[in-house]
Amino acid sequence: MECNAMRKMKKIFAIVLAGTMCALNFGGQVVSAEEDNAAYGSYGDLIYRIETDGTLTIVDCKEEAEGVVVIPSESYDKPITKIEAFAFQNCKDITEVQIPDSVTEIDANAFADSFVQEQQDGPIYTVDSWVVSYDKEYAEVTLPEDIRGIANSTFSESEITKITIPGSVKTIPTNLFSFCENLEEVELNEGTTKIADNAFFACETLKKVNIPKTIEKIEYSTFCTCDSLENVEYAGNLEDWRKIQIDLRSSGNGPLRTATIHCSDGTSFQMMDYRGDVDEDGKTDTTDLFELMVYLAYRGAGLETNLTENQIVIADIDCNGQVDTTDMYYLMYYLALKGAGKNPSWNDIC
Repeated sequence: MECNAMRKMKKIFAIVLAGTMCALNFGGQVVSAEEDNAAYGSYGDLIYRIETDGTLTIVDCKEEAEGVVVIPSESYDKPITKIEAFAFQNCKDITEVQIPDSVTEIDANAFADSFVQEQQDGPIYTVDSWVVSYDKEYAEVTLPEDIRGIANSTFSESEITKITIPGSVKTIPTNLFSFCENLEEVELNEGTTKIADNAFFACETLKKVNIPKTIEKIEYSTFCTCDSLENVEYAGNLEDWRKIQIDLRSSGNGPLRTATIHCSDGTSFQMMDYRGDVDEDGKTDTTDLFELMVYLAYRGAGLETNLTENQIVIADIDCNGQVDTTDMYYLMYYLALKGAGKNPSWNDIC
């Protein structure tokens, strides 16, 4: 806590000093500072950092702030997209914080030891329709239907066993359920479009997840070490599923490969089933072998390769996280068995 306080005082001092200099030179229209190669500015009681991508992150709020604090959607034509950890810590006299739709991410502990805990009893704590913290000893929780978002790591290391997240939450954030040792079932709903990295990291008892058709992206290590994951209920069909950007590099989302995906049309499959269909035309044949050989040749020559990220995952026949001549051998063997009238399965081959 002492180190956090010291860093906060150092940041505020740098900003106030720079603000004074800017006011002398530019009529007070711009407030910025350079600290640790980062630029800062202020808006009322709020202090923000200017990120390298041009967005703004709220990093602090003056402890003497009171009443209603309105976070603007932008400042000097730069959008405010994030609220950093401990930004509102010790702000006890605020009665309300209004969060704009431009904010898409809130860090864990952004409102730690603040007005939120003074006003609410839990087990969940909300700020302007964002869930920002949770009493981790509770095993069950019901989320409001109108919540707009959930802060990173909110349920991490909690006793939660089962949860339904409404579709009004567009992104399942980073580390949301990481290390939840008792979590068994999660239901996501239509409207949610992304599951961020490490969202279910080390949820070793997780057995079932409901994934809506609106999901467009599943990031790196989302289901890492979720070794009990057996079933995924998916609200689309196989064609829809294959449109999802799933990061399968290394073993980060390995459990998704072996879980059974149950589609809304009554069909079921495992991602392992369509290994080898490199060109994604629904069948495994010599065209796929050709595409794989071209990929290896281009990569060996240092040229831009011909396959998409998803096709590279499909070409990784032995599922070891890399595509090489061993995968080409397995694909040739599979096609040879198929040509000989056999009905080969990948599990028999590698």
